[in-house]
Amino acid sequence: MGEQSFELTDPTVESQVINLRGTGADVLLIVATQKQTVQALRKARDLDWHPLSLIAFPAASMTRTYIPAGIDASKGAVSSSVFTDPSDPELQGDADVKAYIAWMDKYYPGGDKFDGLQVAAYVEGQLMVEMLKRCGKDLSRKCVMGQATSLKDVRVAMLRPGITVGTAPDNYNLFKKLQMLTFDGKHLIPTGAPIAAE
Repeated sequence: MGEQSFELTDPTVESQVINLRGTGADVLLIVATQKQTVQALRKARDLDWHPLSLIAFPAASMTRTYIPAGIDASKGAVSSSVFTDPSDPELQGDADVKAYIAWMDKYYPGGDKFDGLQVAAYVEGQLMVEMLKRCGKDLSRKCVMGQATSLKDVRVAMLRPGITVGTAPDNYNLFKKLQMLTFDGKHLIPTGAPIAAE
């Protein structure tokens, strides 16, 4: 077992991956941006090291991480998400994905439509609209906070099947479940039903 850190300004994370391989670990947890995740997956492949790769949400993208790293380096990588991946070819006909792409084309045409953080912002925007609708004409702090902390099983576009939003006065965490996903070389395949996120 080992641990390696990096700075965002580091040109590569290759030496860190070499050091981790030397530990004999059979699991590689990558908590990094897309750039470093691509580098780590490639280097592990180049070293003929095949640990189970666990990828942090911001970098778990087919088009921004797995394909650039190489299918052979990425296949079998495991991640989790609450959001639909708009880059999945199988979902291009999905009503939520079509509406999201149309919204991005209209309001943020220069934005990266396949970036998971853009999807997160889209979901959060819908949740804000929902809260404001629930407030009606009373936009006082008390009313807004009351609505924000009493969401129950709210479903908005671009959430994965089985994922809803819920909050409580003592728990602001929006998501109580998440979907584990495995990259099969073409798609992010759900691994079972959503699991508890807390």
